[in-house]
Amino acid sequence: MTMDISMQLVEQQCSRYLTTFANCLDKFPETWHIDCERQKVKLAKCAESEPIIVKIKTECQQQFRDYERCMNSNPVHPEYCLEDYMAFNSCAEQHVGQKKATFQAPTISEQQNSQR
Repeated sequence: MTMDISMQLVEQQCSRYLTTFANCLDKFPETWHIDCERQKVKLAKCAESEPIIVKIKTECQQQFRDYERCMNSNPVHPEYCLEDYMAFNSCAEQHVGQKKATFQAPTISEQQNSQR
């Protein structure tokens, strides 16, 4: 299974904070929602500073809220939130695809024509 697009973006842009948060989750699997709050906030701040991630959170706001609400309601059982996460990730993939199409690099012939 490939890594989901939202996680790929966070890993690319905020790897240091993601690693710290993941290590905390491993250390405190039953109480992560309490013991890892500081790491979670730092990771969220990093993600919120990245334009593509901000666009996804804006465009997929409802899916993100549903996922976040589920995670807050089920801190010890995040597996209950898989459906909400998949809906959010699907939305994110759609909007990243649109972003890539919008910012496609010009072809060599287009570059040459613009220099004439």
